[in-house]
Amino acid sequence: MGDKNTIEKRGLSRRDFLRLAATAGAGAALAACTPEVVKETVIVEKPVEKVVKETVIVGGTPEVVEKVVTATPAPLEKIVLTHPCKWLGEGDNRYDAAIKVLALYQERRPDVEVEIIPNPDKNETLKKIQADCAAGDCPDLFERASLALWESGWLLDLAPFIDDAWKARLLPESLELTSWQGRIFGIGTETSPIPCFWNTKLLGEIGAEVPATWDECLDVGEKLKSTGRYLSTFAIGLNNHWPNNACFRRPGAAEAMGNEEWENEHALFAIERMKDVYDGGYHPANDLDMGWRDAVPLFQNGQMALFMNGAWALDQQIDAEGVDPELKDNVIFSAFPATGPEGTSIEYKMSGSLGLGHHLANQPRKLDAALDWARVWTSVEASIIWAVDGRANMGVIVPQDQWDAALEQVPLFKKFMDAAASADVAYSLGSRSKKVQLRSWNMWNKAKDALLLGKSMDEAVAEYVKWMEAA
Repeated sequence: MGDKNTIEKRGLSRRDFLRLAATAGAGAALAACTPEVVKETVIVEKPVEKVVKETVIVGGTPEVVEKVVTATPAPLEKIVLTHPCKWLGEGDNRYDAAIKVLALYQERRPDVEVEIIPNPDKNETLKKIQADCAAGDCPDLFERASLALWESGWLLDLAPFIDDAWKARLLPESLELTSWQGRIFGIGTETSPIPCFWNTKLLGEIGAEVPATWDECLDVGEKLKSTGRYLSTFAIGLNNHWPNNACFRRPGAAEAMGNEEWENEHALFAIERMKDVYDGGYHPANDLDMGWRDAVPLFQNGQMALFMNGAWALDQQIDAEGVDPELKDNVIFSAFPATGPEGTSIEYKMSGSLGLGHHLANQPRKLDAALDWARVWTSVEASIIWAVDGRANMGVIVPQDQWDAALEQVPLFKKFMDAAASADVAYSLGSRSKKVQLRSWNMWNKAKDALLLGKSMDEAVAEYVKWMEAA
């Protein structure tokens, strides 16, 4: 233990040393009588009460005792879903409806934050998505899932997740337009019919009714031409929706186009109907240089009787700020006029389709949140909001009494949807051919350009075939 001098050099008197030694000895004696706990490690994933066994030393003898413990894990990282979205930008016509649907989701999943990346221009939104994905930073949620994005490997196949109950509440077109070879790369969130918009004030001035047949259309065109006005324009409607109806509603057309037999009788029939309008001079002479933004004012200002578009046109082109407020009272919607015994027709086209990023397959918590997002956005509740506040068709089947009640609140949209329901034939371009899907909005553009340049029917067909084969 060392002598007295050694102890005092360390600053400790002999009395203090003896007192500490006595205390230490008492502690050792006490330890011999007090249980010493040897704890085991318990791993849990959520707060839980659990009985664990512990080995203790009692009176120098090991004993096993049971003990109830509560373990609390570290909080999980917050789920954040990124979503470039045109509709959730404040300037968009669907903003009010989109915000309400977003609120539905937040009620269901308060643990999830949806990071909205608004962009008022859909083309710019698509460019950003493609650039981000190419850089390895795809968004979690896609507003416009497409076959091209699917083929890039950026979209998740939803087929394993959409069960029969979910599928049963979707219009067939809502999946048909976003499917390929058994895969489902998106779900339609704006699956709109494309009827004819007729300016009845202009028709009344020439003593005409809404045409029910193709010959009646041409007769209206002739009467309008004599007054210096137009039946329609190739800048909006005649360039895509019109020839689609002339072609695809004919029996056998879908099969022929699906087999990529481009010079089939139905495609030729459609181009011939386009040539009828060109040959008759029932469209503006400067059509080749016009875009849709140039064309719509012709309709709004009583210079043109007809164009074709989806429900998005109601807010953007008919009932928009700055447009004659009487226009919406002078618009009648109709199915596409009959060109044969199959009768009138209506095409369903998709301007919005929800997809999920492929990378979510390796992130189960985010995947679960993203699938809930898709379920909410394609729910009956969301569809009613979309109709009442957005004047748009979600592509969800709503019970008839609820749908009728919703449409009664939006008279202009009701007129629009009633026209679609009146058609003898309803169709969509669907997934019959990859090239048809890729060209679904511009399939006839090259034929149209050839006709407007004064080329022959054969030359127009050749341009169309070349364009489709290159898709």
